Amino acid sequence: MPVNPAIRTLAQDGRISLSDAQKMKQAATAGTVSKSDVNDALGRYAEVIDDDAAALIADTFQGGARAKLSSLPEATTRKTLEKGMKSNDVSLLQRGLMSAGLSSSNQGMTLKSGADGIFGNETEASVRAFQKANGLTQTGTADPATLRALNATLKGTANQTRPATPTPAQAATPAQPGVRPSTGLRRAEGQIPAGPTRPATSTTPMLTGVVALATGAPSKTSAVKALATPLASPTKAITLPTGVKAGTADAVATAANALATGSRAANYGTVNPWKNIDPNHNAPVDVRMGGLTNRWKCNLFGGNALAAAGFEPPYYGNKTKGGEYAVAEDWHQWSTPSPELKARAKAAGDTVVDYAKTGRNPSRFNLMDEVKPTKIADPVERQQRIAELLARVQPGDVVTVDHAGAAGSDGGHVRVCVGRDESGAPLFAQAKSDSARVVAEGNAENWESEDAIYILRPNTPRALPQS
Repeated sequence: MPVNPAIRTLAQDGRISLSDAQKMKQAATAGTVSKSDVNDALGRYAEVIDDDAAALIADTFQGGARAKLSSLPEATTRKTLEKGMKSNDVSLLQRGLMSAGLSSSNQGMTLKSGADGIFGNETEASVRAFQKANGLTQTGTADPATLRALNATLKGTANQTRPATPTPAQAATPAQPGVRPSTGLRRAEGQIPAGPTRPATSTTPMLTGVVALATGAPSKTSAVKALATPLASPTKAITLPTGVKAGTADAVATAANALATGSRAANYGTVNPWKNIDPNHNAPVDVRMGGLTNRWKCNLFGGNALAAAGFEPPYYGNKTKGGEYAVAEDWHQWSTPSPELKARAKAAGDTVVDYAKTGRNPSRFNLMDEVKPTKIADPVERQQRIAELLARVQPGDVVTVDHAGAAGSDGGHVRVCVGRDESGAPLFAQAKSDSARVVAEGNAENWESEDAIYILRPNTPRALPQS
């Protein structure tokens, strides 16, 4: 089907940015863009949808973009593709051209209609632009030499960071001078090494309202009950209800649930400023950080929840005052294998990595389990292994992921388990597009595209921040 003109307009500059995704959301509200239009766009433009934009689209429309193309199949590179053809090979060619055009900022390779599998005038012009940029004869036909060159370009850029998303207009409240708190979306300059990236795309239904905690081992039969004692509105810290002790799993689940409900939840929405509550973070406390508008805040949410619960989050350069939370895909680098994980690995003849020791970081978590889905070839085994991991998650645990894809700054997500729903699915409090929310995520299929999944159990209590 033809691409919706509203979406075609957004893609005409060769990329779909976070700002474009927000416009898409507004168009859907106005009725000019449908969910089927968006799902079509996720397929047509996967290679040029910025990672933060893909996350917002997935969060809003409950869909997911396909994995971005990192190489062409060998069989495709031996063919000749030319004007008039319609095939999957043409679609692969188009996807490769869009990816190469984005990486090189070559507007001539832009395909406004995306990867539709039809070799028309637009694709012919894109091929010519690629041939010109690579010193090839400009025929407009994708012969084997052109396809091999395109394949080499894709492989060469697979581990490079894509150009940064142009920053939308910031909120009126400026960030404090000299403060550069790291987020799951943008790295602090000169402090954070590159790593594998791409933001999460959840397709699970969202839950609203206050969700209370299941204590002890996860139950697959009982529903999660509401908190009996309402939480006081915090300034520098969450006030824990009577009977919940700081530095415990219950405190983590309670604090995370509190930050994901009510007015506090807005502090962690992508579209909103951030309001830090951790005095050990280098950002000021109780100040709206306007510079962190339109930024994903999953690690900020998780770090604030740990601090409010009386645990040490993972910091870069933690110097009592002045540390900043590690980006989401790095959180496991502050973990030490738990005795349970060591015992399972020993019985299976496997080895486990002491990530904290290897990275020379203080241990902030016990690593309870880890799965690397993309390395498990058998789909049945892959889903079973993910299901086993999800069954081990307990309230108060932090679950993080590394996303598949090229290196960059958008590569992970942080969740905090607050209980389980009536079906037994774990409930995770986490930063989302409009605000922090509690989401049920028990379907193993929704985790299959992650490079790695980690269960991190906080292990280093500290004094609860004082108001």
